[in-house]
Amino acid sequence: MELINRLEQFGLPRRESEVYVALLRKKKFTAPELTKITTITRTKMYEHLQSLICKGFCHENLKNRKKIYWAANPGVVLQSIITSYEQEIAQKKIAAISLKEELDEIHLMNIQKDDDIDYIEILKDKNEIKNRFLILQKEARNEMLVFNKAPYSINHM
Repeated sequence: MELINRLEQFGLPRRESEVYVALLRKKKFTAPELTKITTITRTKMYEHLQSLICKGFCHENLKNRKKIYWAANPGVVLQSIITSYEQEIAQKKIAAISLKEELDEIHLMNIQKDDDIDYIEILKDKNEIKNRFLILQKEARNEMLVFNKAPYSINHM
């Protein structure tokens, strides 16, 4: 049961997970044999087997006018799942970098606007403080005045 749940987490439907785990337990099966050791009916079994074949989880062969099924190597199957996840992550990373660049551009344009009222900035995040300080330091022409709010250090007892 645990293996079936874990396969489900990777996108394989519950019934197909059940069939795949059953296929791993013996070298070769017929569909009627699989129905005896799973909770799936014979008519549905053929649908699930065809789906598993399309996904690369099992193979089919004709022997003595009977269709025989066996499980694909789990290492190969899981490697294809890992590869698809890596491709998805790479695509999301590219999209996130592109989005960051666009948002940074908008943000930078907003920072460069001069408002007579904006003399004070309140920054709370350490990275934001560091980045803003570096930008201010680069852009300073003559001097830079800094105000820090106490407490400067805290005594931990």
